[in-house]
Amino acid sequence: MSSNPLILHEQFNDQVFSGLYNGDEISVRQRSLMFDWQQRNDTWGTPLLAILSGNLWEAPDWMFHRKVALTRWAMSLGARPDHHAPLKCEWWIEFPWEDLVLGGTSAVSLVSNALHLGAENDYPHNSLAMHRLRVFREVLAAATFAPTMHRVDVRASVPQLWEMILKDTNSSDFEFVDTLRRRAQTALGVGRSRLLDQSGRALAVCAVVKDSKLQNGDSLTLHLSQVQACATDSAFAAILGDGSVVTWGGADKSGDSSAVQDQLKNVQQIQASRSAFAAILGDGSVVTWGESDYGGDSSAVQDQLKNVQQIQAAGNAFAAILGDGSVVTWGSAHHGGDSRAVQDQLKNVRQIQSNEYAFAAILGDGSVVTWGAAGYGGASGAVQDRLKNVQQIQACVTFDGGAFAAILGDGSVVTWGDAGSGGDSSAAQDQLKNVQQIQVSSGAFAAILGDGSVVTWGHAAYGADTGAVQHQLKTVQQVQASSRVGGFAFAAVLHSGAVVTWGDADCGGDSTAVQDQLTNVSQIQATCRAFAAILENGSVVTWGDADYGGDSGFVQEQLKNVQQIQSSCRAFAAILGDGSVVTWGDADYGGDSSGVQDQLKNAEQIQASNCAFVAILGNGFVATWGGAAYGGNSSSLQDHLRVTSSGSVLAHVAVLQEACPKLPAIKSRSSHGDIVREEVPYSWAAMKHFTSLLYCGCFAEGLQIYEGDCSTLVELADAAICFSAQALIPMLAMHLRCQLQQASFGPICSFALRHGHDSLLEDCRYFARRFYHEDMGSQSWDAFHQSLPSSVQRFLRAEVSSEHRFAE
Repeated sequence: MSSNPLILHEQFNDQVFSGLYNGDEISVRQRSLMFDWQQRNDTWGTPLLAILSGNLWEAPDWMFHRKVALTRWAMSLGARPDHHAPLKCEWWIEFPWEDLVLGGTSAVSLVSNALHLGAENDYPHNSLAMHRLRVFREVLAAATFAPTMHRVDVRASVPQLWEMILKDTNSSDFEFVDTLRRRAQTALGVGRSRLLDQSGRALAVCAVVKDSKLQNGDSLTLHLSQVQACATDSAFAAILGDGSVVTWGGADKSGDSSAVQDQLKNVQQIQASRSAFAAILGDGSVVTWGESDYGGDSSAVQDQLKNVQQIQAAGNAFAAILGDGSVVTWGSAHHGGDSRAVQDQLKNVRQIQSNEYAFAAILGDGSVVTWGAAGYGGASGAVQDRLKNVQQIQACVTFDGGAFAAILGDGSVVTWGDAGSGGDSSAAQDQLKNVQQIQVSSGAFAAILGDGSVVTWGHAAYGADTGAVQHQLKTVQQVQASSRVGGFAFAAVLHSGAVVTWGDADCGGDSTAVQDQLTNVSQIQATCRAFAAILENGSVVTWGDADYGGDSGFVQEQLKNVQQIQSSCRAFAAILGDGSVVTWGDADYGGDSSGVQDQLKNAEQIQASNCAFVAILGNGFVATWGGAAYGGNSSSLQDHLRVTSSGSVLAHVAVLQEACPKLPAIKSRSSHGDIVREEVPYSWAAMKHFTSLLYCGCFAEGLQIYEGDCSTLVELADAAICFSAQALIPMLAMHLRCQLQQASFGPICSFALRHGHDSLLEDCRYFARRFYHEDMGSQSWDAFHQSLPSSVQRFLRAEVSSEHRFAE
């Protein structure tokens, strides 16, 4: 019996919203491809409001940092901080000083209002809740200046450029859209992109312009997106801005996609096994390449791979969930690539987990179906009757076996697979109650319970024996295991910010040498045999095997203001606050980045294979280092790897200046501090700044936003609207909301009235209502009202004249 597609869609959305609310990053990322990040939901409001509403103000630090990361990531996929929840949304957020309903609010207005109310109620400025609200305000504001997807209106932004692009189009009946796209890319100085028509439809690059019904003067859009990188053990694959793919590295075949290159178009997502890749295209079909024994050949099931929603990779095989909830598998038959024995059971599949050689699928009713190598958990018959109402599954793999652990709805745990790899939890079964999350090493499991204690099972020498530290494992917030096969230790971060370690001492299970330094730890990353902890002050503490990154002494002075750390098997790479990168560990595994150090500036993210790293940079390039045969050398592909992420598009100032020699003047300050207001042509510096805004979607260095004045922002927003720079308007409006207060109300409300900006006007109404109710009839209200521009005064009189509006 088939399921109702509408119900399935609603269930899917609810799962993503629930994941955002609970900070379940893994669950959200698995479903992100098919999720509409700009949707408004009657229950949850918007994606960003769902993140904010999860009692964030009393959550442990690790959950707060996870939700901050989720917020940035959701915005990079299109979630808008200025999108308002439906008025019928009745979800409440509890703050220590007041409860706020989501209905009618946006993420940015909610945070601003909460801060405003907290201050009004004299809530301590340095309290945890106020601090976290301020952090979120900065995240919501700053992230919009670095979108991974933004649009540049070619005609409206640079009219003469559009005429140049279409100059010869009508003279040829055989002009291809791809030629038009390349002209626009060259003229704008951008990398690979998609060309959209006025309705937002992507134009086929192989189509003839005449057949695409384009006319001279039509407004087209270049759609730019950030590179996404994925790695096998020895190669990388990157999705470029136009949806094409480039690959490099690979001591095996996975680094060579030439055989399927013509099929790799409009790619949405890539997954990797140990030596093969699988790409989901925009139409739901799949393209694979790499070693056939590892899933690089999907020809046997190609006709079944339609409407694919997500793909899960094991070491040697892939499993794809289709739109109807069924599953298609391929790769090594004995290691999960053949699911025919359970095919009739694989219906209404919700998610799939895997280890090296087996898969476990959670169905819509909470039951589980497994397949693959029995010694790795591919056979769950012994516990099948207990696998009910399963919420999530974790997988473990060792040198000679593997296992799975499932958390049930009541907080208990069911395990199966190789006993020596953690498949037998009987010795700890009576303790496994109210389990919140599970982490795995190479041979052991560690479960965090609701009271913050930890229960372990599996191979004693690989982290299952916590006897020496069990009394310290209280108020545990997160647990990190040494990574990949061969990692035999755990590290737990406590609520106090201290760290407790156990397992193989040579793999980082003994941190006594640095214990006094491990205070105020915010997050931990691991290689196979070492750990690196980021402290709240941005410094780093390392321990474990020195050859695997356990000794950062040579770079310790550089490890300041660290934002994130990534690891290969034997090395670490840290991104600092200024976008530079510091590496340490085994040089052959990426521990030495000196060969590309001059390129490692403004790094936005880092990905790793076993032996190499790739950094996506803000200057429009990708830098790689580590084992050359394993993806550490991409020099032959640099022309293809140029990306168009935030800040990476080179501003063609001369082109813009020729097309638009005069723009509305930006308010500036003289050397004496007084404000200069003159309608004059832009200076070269101002032109460069506006161009950076137009093409990069981010503020150029040197611009200062004067808090409480905000006129610079207003005039930039005026310029953006004047020249239809659609990518900038919501970003600038968002920042105006963040500065909405008594001193800035006049210019912000005036801007909203001038351009009919409804959502910003709604925020102005809300602010005015609160201020009017608190000070109605007082001198402060009268003085405030008289200080405003006449248009704003008329707006407020219309609001005040209907008392019921303020009583809402």
